[in-house]
This record gives sequence, structure tokens and C-alpha cells, in this order.
Amino acid sequence: MQKFSFALYGLLRKYKMDTLQLAEACNLPENILNDWRCGRGAAPSPGHLIKLARTFSTSRKEVSENHLSLLYAHLLDDCVGPGADYLNIEVLPKALPVVAGAWSLHPLRRMSELDLAAIRKHLWYDRSLQQSIHALAEPLKSKPLPPSTKEVKPE
Repeated sequence: MQKFSFALYGLLRKYKMDTLQLAEACNLPENILNDWRCGRGAAPSPGHLIKLARTFSTSRKEVSENHLSLLYAHLLDDCVGPGADYLNIEVLPKALPVVAGAWSLHPLRRMSELDLAAIRKHLWYDRSLQQSIHALAEPLKSKPLPPSTKEVKPE
């Protein structure tokens, strides 16, 4: 947790706070904050990162910047082990179009999953939808499932 402790210490210095003031402001135990500042103890959860970023900040932009610095340091600390040399964490200047188009905190889903969710909402109330689903499902009942990609052998 060395990189996270440096990021946390940098924010403490930037906002001229000590761990006692931070503990009171974000309602976390001071001993946990001291452990994080020294690079010890259990890693912070995503909720802790957001709480810390909001505590330090006075504007929405500062919340984003502080959260980004804490999250980036936390992710770098997690890049350990045999494959760590092959991992690359990069902060893009602008979100990818697929990410920028998603305005929720939930993971992105395929269009078919969104379609099925809409069908599930209306299925109990719409008789014509029930008949359409029944007609669609009838030939699929006897059709075998295709093999998974792990079962398919390249030719």
C-alpha cells in the first residue's frame, strides 16, 4: 500500500490536515487512517476512497481529481505478483465513447440484456407480448444449446 499512502499523505499536505482532523471529518477511526498513511493494514474499500475524496474536496471537480488520485494509487498497489510487469493502468484524458455514453454506476450490458429486462417488466401485463414470446420460444425449446467457446476446438 505504498503508493496509496503517498497519495493520501499528499492530499493531507495539500489541504493542510492531519489524520485526526480527517478522521473527524469523514467519520473513520483515526488508527485506520494512520495505518493507511503509513502503508499498513487492510486496503481501503471503494466506499472509503469516495468518502475520502469527498472529505478533502470543496467542489465537484476536486472530488473527481482527488478520487482519481486515490483510486489510481490504490490500483497500482494491487498490481503485484508474477504478472504485474504485464499490467498497465492508464488514465485517459477523455472517456472512451462506450463508457462516456453510460450514465450509471452499473456495469454496461449488452443490448439483448436490456431488451430482455424491458420484456420482463411488461410481460405480466401485456397479453400480446406473452403470445409473441410464446411463439418465439416454441422452436427454441427443442433446439440444443451451442457449445461454449471452450468446447469448440479450432480446425
